Amino acid sequence: MDINTQVYTDIIRFAEGRMTYGEFEMLTHTNSDIWYLLQSMINVDMKEDMNHPIWSDRSFRMVLEANNYSVRSSVEAFGIESELGRLRLYSIVSRLVSYYFPEVVLREPPEQSNADILEQLNLDYITGDEVDTYIESIILDVPTDITKKERKSIIKNTLKEVFHIEGNKRPTWVQEPEWPMGKNSPMAYVSRKRDGDLVLFTFRDVDTGEERVVEQLY
Repeated sequence: MDINTQVYTDIIRFAEGRMTYGEFEMLTHTNSDIWYLLQSMINVDMKEDMNHPIWSDRSFRMVLEANNYSVRSSVEAFGIESELGRLRLYSIVSRLVSYYFPEVVLREPPEQSNADILEQLNLDYITGDEVDTYIESIILDVPTDITKKERKSIIKNTLKEVFHIEGNKRPTWVQEPEWPMGKNSPMAYVSRKRDGDLVLFTFRDVDTGEERVVEQLY
């Protein structure tokens, strides 16, 4: 299958629960390669062999067979934005990913994106290219079989602890957040200094003592 690597990554992230239904739906509208890749994962051998391992769940085959094995038609029969459409979309994606990438741990997609959660917790200032994956892993590790209030409380307390946030001490960014990563955890925020249009944010690695300065312009 000759498919763009990023599309593969997006599909796997959705199967792993690292992307919301809404985010993945948006990709299906803006990137037709999503449908092309998913369709290419159903090969001729699968269609001709009713005992193929991919059909361990007979109902999965029946759904696709009823739509001439078209992944897109099978999903859009319910409307991709409907609850049934979303469930069918995830069911198909997760089964295909599980077959081709058995090492992937499947997880139900979250209702909210990480960005939405951080904004609700008033922690949207802790993001940045270096720490976003770290934040994502923390959010994913929090149990989902508890109330939303309990889950948000655990996420907030854990993030404030690993980002070494004490009280209300926090950087007031003038551009997009660029929180730096240290050796084992995000660096601790130290101070902010302005020099004309230049703003200097100093951070310190709590494990090594190394300091880094993030520069932003007004």
